[in-house]
Amino acid sequence: MPVLSGNGNAYSIQTFPLSQNLSACGLQIAAITKLEEAFSPDRIRQVSFDWYQYRAGGEWDWCPEWTGCWRPAPGKPPNLEEIWRENRYGIGRWLSVQAMQSRWDSRWRRKIEAEKVEGMRRGKVITLIERVSSQNGWSEDETVKYLTSEYPIPSKEQPFLSSMRAFQKHLGANKDSGITALVEASRSVTIDP
Repeated sequence: MPVLSGNGNAYSIQTFPLSQNLSACGLQIAAITKLEEAFSPDRIRQVSFDWYQYRAGGEWDWCPEWTGCWRPAPGKPPNLEEIWRENRYGIGRWLSVQAMQSRWDSRWRRKIEAEKVEGMRRGKVITLIERVSSQNGWSEDETVKYLTSEYPIPSKEQPFLSSMRAFQKHLGANKDSGITALVEASRSVTIDP
């Protein structure tokens, strides 16, 4: 049996597992309708949601089912482009990190500490891409292409290129001096359109 929002949009029970309690069910339907203000029904249908209370006594809300940052395969880190795509557009059925952060602040992370740290590391890559793009007037795609070409990971060229973790650590070292250094290094670069 489908779940209907207040706007009449139908969703599967896998997307929104409704409570059998009528009072809770009414709150859940209202929350689905509110969610449709931020995301299209087609986009919502691609995601599974949990009825979640962030803290005791706090408000309940549908939060996207989330078990951790996206990885291309178990134990394999994403590359720069994948980190960017996950942040801006989402990968697969997942919403973008940017959209989840905007809608749920940090609640979508479910207090998973290891993923909070990984999110901060990936945030350094996002900051680098945004700053290089802004400074040079490049599109995001041009910036990602430049950074991927200029700083191949993994590589033996520089110790900070040996792995994605080493790169992220380099970016955040000494109050983000690694980000600043790479942004400055890109200043003199011109790219062909």
